[in-house]
Amino acid sequence: MVSITPEIEFHVRNNDPWSKLPLSVKQTLGNIQSLYDKAIVEVSIKNQLRWRNNLVRQVRKEERKYYESLLQYSREHLMLYPYHLQDMLIQGLRDTPFGYYCEMMFELIYSEKSYDSLPNFTAADCLRLLGIGRNQYIDLMNQYKAKKFFRRKSIRDLLPTNPVKITEVEPWWVMRAGYITEDDIKICNADEHSAIDRIIDSKELLLAGSIDKKTVLGLYNRGLVYFDVPILDRDIIVVPPLQGFVMNRVQGDYFETLLYKVFVSIDERTSMADLATMIQVDLEQVKNAVSVFIRLGFAYKKSLDVDTSALHQSWLDGTTPFAPLSQDGMLLVAESSDSLKGTVTPSTDSEDKLTIPSTTGTFQKRIAFLFDFFTDSFPNDGEFVSLGKLTDEALDSFLTELSNVSEQVEGEARRYFEHALALRNTIKFLRHNPKLVLQGEGGNGLDLLRCESIASLDPATIARVLQKNYSVLVSMAPLSQEVQSIGTCLPPHLGPPTAEMNSIWFKLWLYHKLSSGPPSLLLGKGYRLRRLPTFLKDYSRLLVTTWGHDATVVHISNILLTINDALTHSAVLVQAHGWREEGVTQHITFPLDEATGSKEVMHACLQRLQHIIDLKHTCGYITMLNNGSPSRHPPTTSQQTLLIDGTGDEQRSQQKSTISAFLKDLQDLGIGDQQDRVEVATSEEELKGDGSIHLSCSDSWVPLEMSFGIPLFNEAANNSVCNKILECGLLDTESLKKQKLSNRLLVMDVLQFIGAHQDTTSNSDDIDNSPFFDSSALAFQPVPMPTRNLMFLDGTLKDFNGN
Repeated sequence: MVSITPEIEFHVRNNDPWSKLPLSVKQTLGNIQSLYDKAIVEVSIKNQLRWRNNLVRQVRKEERKYYESLLQYSREHLMLYPYHLQDMLIQGLRDTPFGYYCEMMFELIYSEKSYDSLPNFTAADCLRLLGIGRNQYIDLMNQYKAKKFFRRKSIRDLLPTNPVKITEVEPWWVMRAGYITEDDIKICNADEHSAIDRIIDSKELLLAGSIDKKTVLGLYNRGLVYFDVPILDRDIIVVPPLQGFVMNRVQGDYFETLLYKVFVSIDERTSMADLATMIQVDLEQVKNAVSVFIRLGFAYKKSLDVDTSALHQSWLDGTTPFAPLSQDGMLLVAESSDSLKGTVTPSTDSEDKLTIPSTTGTFQKRIAFLFDFFTDSFPNDGEFVSLGKLTDEALDSFLTELSNVSEQVEGEARRYFEHALALRNTIKFLRHNPKLVLQGEGGNGLDLLRCESIASLDPATIARVLQKNYSVLVSMAPLSQEVQSIGTCLPPHLGPPTAEMNSIWFKLWLYHKLSSGPPSLLLGKGYRLRRLPTFLKDYSRLLVTTWGHDATVVHISNILLTINDALTHSAVLVQAHGWREEGVTQHITFPLDEATGSKEVMHACLQRLQHIIDLKHTCGYITMLNNGSPSRHPPTTSQQTLLIDGTGDEQRSQQKSTISAFLKDLQDLGIGDQQDRVEVATSEEELKGDGSIHLSCSDSWVPLEMSFGIPLFNEAANNSVCNKILECGLLDTESLKKQKLSNRLLVMDVLQFIGAHQDTTSNSDDIDNSPFFDSSALAFQPVPMPTRNLMFLDGTLKDFNGN
């Protein structure tokens, strides 16, 4: 096989012969033309290109053999049936979608592969045509493995002999004659025979709605006719919550990638022509993808032009009336249907005028709420789980699903219930809230976008899609470190400005700036830790974070095995979390409350943090940790510290005097005069309801992490952030401008910090060219792993030399 580069694939798709290839491409192929011929065949089959009008016809002279090879490759790689080629496959090879998937199922069962090996859209089409889903496949596999009289059953006998009867056919679909033999004609009744003659003899396009519906379905279910699903340049598509979608795995072939790309980008306000321009994909490919969505029942046209007078009465019974179809509209249908077969009809001025995308009403940008894979655990609509996008039009049903989540749950299920409740509250707060008007009247609509799905698009497409459709982005908090956060300055983003802000680097930057944080040790990939450092030995619980994954609290027993095993494939951050048991954490939401009572004092770190990060024009929360350690490391100038373990009479006398003064402060605050309150107490004693921390206990608490966005893990924190967004006017135009400027400064400082603590310092040009600063393009590059071992102790970040 030839190594196919994107450049070679581009020239094959562009039908460039060997003589027109650039010198660099020829050198890649070793200046051997035969290798380019092999690449032409490979690219054409892999991308299911039509034989006619493409370069492959000059290499593969026999059209039939080419399509046979294409079908074989598609079946072996479990690809969707190439519906855009069905005129050649059905009429020429008599390979129907039903027969195609039967052969695919035969190979899967014979190879004893799991049902999960089927890609998502292929599994959905198999379910639609064969009626074989996960449970049915498992049953078939068990029957095949069961031996009777020392012999296995034939797989052919287990598979269905006829397709599932299809009842969902639209009257505007175009009927085509399949591979019809004399034997097929003999078993047809008079109506079916007449319909076949009409289809074959008709010189114009024949819509399904022009023939009796029962006759059409009977012919289709017997494989005598097939349908083209015509899509026009000006069509606008609606994708409701998916039903019948099978969530298995992502194959990654060209067409499945295109389907996901179109799905994430499509909305009810963008025509096909505009969509193709926005995602920089050939218009015909976009139409093919949307045609498959409609065929599978996952989408429908927003408006239809169908002449009801031309429809058979059977299509009008119990259906919604259609708008009249003009003569120009029929020309457009003809043009669209021909494009599915790869032919082009001559255009006229009137046709060109009609194909100009048009939208009605004022276009109003929406708010996008970004989430990660954790929300997949919610019981909800298939679209939200599987494809990563839920539009405003489908949120009503989704909210109903969230409201039906049972409250009578315990353990881990309780965690999901709290997330679902907070997500429901967030949607209601952001969606059509007249107090959050960014454009127009009555509040903005809300779309839910999954970060992983957005990141699958190329950077330029992401920028165009987000800037066109959304006025502001809001992230859930915290986003998992396993996903790439979207770094952009346009549209404004209430969330992590860049991926580095959602990584271990930002933790260390925070500790370094505040000179406060838990004892921490960052080890590079490949390092071997021979013994645990002294400053971590006294803790029974350690917080271990592998690179690109979420943190886990681990008991100190066998901790070296855990750390060294992780170091073989990742960098690792180890932090002190709990002295005798797991540490206590408290979440403080921001923007911070500036007006505090006379008896409440902000933690010194929070006061200092306000001068480092602009907390007035963004939202999120800060996690403070109390690890329960009775020891105190030497205080910094920004901390109020109470020493209780000093030695020497003079030092003890000074401590006694300090404790007495401290107890008097406690009495003034109305807490009491018990000396045991000097030690680390419970969070209820040290923290007020609004999250402010008493100065008397401030040294017990250190910042653990900081997350941007709206928290979903806790209803109280969620309500607090939502209220502050409203009270502080974070979505006002002026506030968003200030947030953009402050985020730029913050990102630059964090990137410079990362470069300063790497063996190779970052170039200032790299910082200026960061995707965050370029509104026209985004880049999802992995966060750089550390090249040096670092430790944070006693308010100082320094290199770790193993001692």
